[in-house]
Amino acid sequence: MTQEEACLLIDELITTATDDRFLYYHYWKVDDVLMWDQRAPMRRGAGDANPEERRVMPGTIVYPY
Repeated sequence: MTQEEACLLIDELITTATDDRFLYYHYWKVDDVLMWDQRAPMRRGAGDANPEERRVMPGTIVYPY
């Protein structure tokens, strides 16, 4: 694969992966808990978090046997 072909493929993959049908936006409420598979997420902040508010974001790792 040429570099030009690779760049076109990467652009196509990014366009598909960030299509609205594959996006999830969470509207936070008190006592919400959110879990996701950490192996290969694509995250982008919405920019709507108030920097004055306290955020608690503990992490847990579960290793398969």
